[in-house]
Amino acid sequence: MAKKKKTAKEAKLRKAKTKQAQAKKTTKPAVEAALLDDGAHQPEAEKQVLSDLNYAFKLFGPSLQRVRQYLSVSLLFLVVPGMLTILGSTLTGDSKIITDRTIIGGLCTMVGTLWLVLNVLSSYVFTLRVGRQQEIKLWAIYRRAFGFVPRLMGFAVLFILVLTVALLAFIIPGVIVFRRYYMTPFYLIDNDCGIREAMQMSAAESKPQSYKVYSLLLVTVLLAVLSMELNRLFPPYGAVAGLLINTTFAYAPVILYLHLRQAFEARKVPVKAS
Repeated sequence: MAKKKKTAKEAKLRKAKTKQAQAKKTTKPAVEAALLDDGAHQPEAEKQVLSDLNYAFKLFGPSLQRVRQYLSVSLLFLVVPGMLTILGSTLTGDSKIITDRTIIGGLCTMVGTLWLVLNVLSSYVFTLRVGRQQEIKLWAIYRRAFGFVPRLMGFAVLFILVLTVALLAFIIPGVIVFRRYYMTPFYLIDNDCGIREAMQMSAAESKPQSYKVYSLLLVTVLLAVLSMELNRLFPPYGAVAGLLINTTFAYAPVILYLHLRQAFEARKVPVKAS
């Protein structure tokens, strides 16, 4: 009897120790996962949607894939206008004498600049079509983008005002303003809605995955700095290299936007029929 009682006590002690060890093993990794993985508290559907988009550097691959898939229109839309402006500034140089070389350079600069402005106004419509792997017709894109120009310009003015007030009044850091409204033009065009509604959607849907937007902004700034340094150190070849590097990342914002939309939809709990 004494032996049975002893073995029973030992069994209870071993069981208690096992439970404590299991509790430590489960709580510690959970805490570490919450700190290291931003998806620790997200629904499984969302983690699955964004599993391959943990950091902005991973967007280079999908973006480059889109460039290859739409190579001809990507070159026309993203590369050729920039190459014309680079060629124009190279031919013109610092010369104040009018020659055939400077005339050709001036024409290249003028055409390239006007084309760049047109493409900037149409860039969100263009990249949305590429992101969704739809058929691309440049003239149709330019015509569609023209209808959004007033709203895009209105958003640009409003965004600058909000950012200025936030920075001057120290209400919220400027970087948070960028995160909240960086995707607004995509929402505005994709949903054909008003400026206020697009800003609200951008702020709400980017919040659960805010670090991804910050990461995208950081990489965009790094690429811009790299392009300027290459142009300063190795003109004009550095400018060409910077243009091509930025082209490989051109579709990263729209790819992230589409995944954020999918993630937001995946988070919604379906309503059961009563």
